[in-house]
Amino acid sequence: MSAELGTPLVKQQEKLFELWHPVRDGTLSGDDFDELVQDIRSSMRATLQEPHKYEITTRRKTPLAKTVRTYRQ
Repeated sequence: MSAELGTPLVKQQEKLFELWHPVRDGTLSGDDFDELVQDIRSSMRATLQEPHKYEITTRRKTPLAKTVRTYRQ
């Protein structure tokens, strides 16, 4: 279950860095970058909200509980 939460975030991060490299290299402007990453930002925000629907107490010591607490932080 932790992978189901984390994998989409990692994929979004990979897309973000694919777009960042041309900015760093000077082949893409910062303004164009901002425009291109709007969907990624929205998707990342939605992904980071996913764990809020899980009922996890501070005493639970499962991998899912740890993942949910990390997301919430």
